[in-house]
Amino acid sequence: MPFDLKQLRYALATARHGSFGHAAAALDVVATAIEEQVAALEAQLRFRLFDDDAAGLRTTADGARFLRDAEHLLWQAEQVALRLADARIRSAFGTGEHRPFEPFDAPCTCSDPLFGLAHTDHPPTHAHEGGGPPDAPAEGEDDRTARYADLCRAILAARRYIGRAFGHDLIADPASEMLLDLYVREHEGRTTSITSFWGAASAAFGTARRSFTVMENRALVTRTPDPGDGRRVLVQLTPSTRRQLEQCFDVILAGAAQSVDAIAGTAKRTASG
Repeated sequence: MPFDLKQLRYALATARHGSFGHAAAALDVVATAIEEQVAALEAQLRFRLFDDDAAGLRTTADGARFLRDAEHLLWQAEQVALRLADARIRSAFGTGEHRPFEPFDAPCTCSDPLFGLAHTDHPPTHAHEGGGPPDAPAEGEDDRTARYADLCRAILAARRYIGRAFGHDLIADPASEMLLDLYVREHEGRTTSITSFWGAASAAFGTARRSFTVMENRALVTRTPDPGDGRRVLVQLTPSTRRQLEQCFDVILAGAAQSVDAIAGTAKRTASG
């Protein structure tokens, strides 16, 4: 069945921001317009995309499956629009240059916390930069990176909570969200397509793409062809970015440990006094 791309965009914004009001603020439209378009889409689908609870709008199981496909459909439509715009520019300036139409990247994977369903972009491969078999982890390395990955998950969860409470448009930090999510994915041995990388940001895809360009220009991330699928492009942290992130994690964990020790000391003195 044909779908109105505006309806898909409004539904995805609602899922990302957790309410019609916050989605409307992010898209600069009125909340009633989003609510009406989402209701029309649900009527066409004949199932609910969202349930309303005390924490806001929660994506249903059917809605999660549909919105993952809808996100990729929107991305494809956007790519077609970009190709057409590029063709018009080349035609206007008379370059006559021919560029082959590159195949789309693999379907994007919506982040699990956003849509509420577990989904793996690729089976675990434990790939590392440069391809080939992964290096053997140093003794204690798994425990250390596991703590870092847990910290990343906690930070991302806290950001989602704050975003739902105050609006993602106020606290969105797409670059850090994308880097933290990529660290977790690499720790779990999952490969990451460009669209999956964009999907980790609580911001519009245009903003996420611009952040990706900046990160790539600054050598924070690198793109490599997928050895198992020539149509896909993968994103990875560079070694220097990984080291710098882990240094930041050490600072956060050390500060948390000091706070716990201080609280424990105060409790002990109170009990003994």
